[in-house]
Amino acid sequence: MKSRLTILPLLALLLGASAFAQKLAVIDMQSALLTTKEGQKAADELKAKFSPKEAELSKRGQDLQAKQEAYRKTQNTVSATEKARMEREIDSLQKALERDADDAKTDFEGEQNRLLGGIMQKMQSVLTKYAADNGITMIVD
Repeated sequence: MKSRLTILPLLALLLGASAFAQKLAVIDMQSALLTTKEGQKAADELKAKFSPKEAELSKRGQDLQAKQEAYRKTQNTVSATEKARMEREIDSLQKALERDADDAKTDFEGEQNRLLGGIMQKMQSVLTKYAADNGITMIVD
């Protein structure tokens, strides 16, 4: 039992010493990807494809805010049926906007993965070679 207690600190020291011998590299993968020509081209393609949808969603969001503001201003002066109609309209617009925004986000992420996936594979092979050539044991994003 006593020999185990003596061996454990020695083992910890040996393991700790081997941990110091390892090299670690930190890289900002997103910035690295987007600074390549292929990455810039992919970013431009994404922007061109999704900017109109982003503008449409922004406009619809502004329209919804205007309707909500109009409702707040008139909720105490309109009839109960008009108030209920306005609430239903606002609720319907809000739900449709949220669904469309979620769909657009999913489409964007899928397209982004498609466009950047090939570039990412190339980048990983370059990083793997660089790490092997320079004795780097781990690369962290």
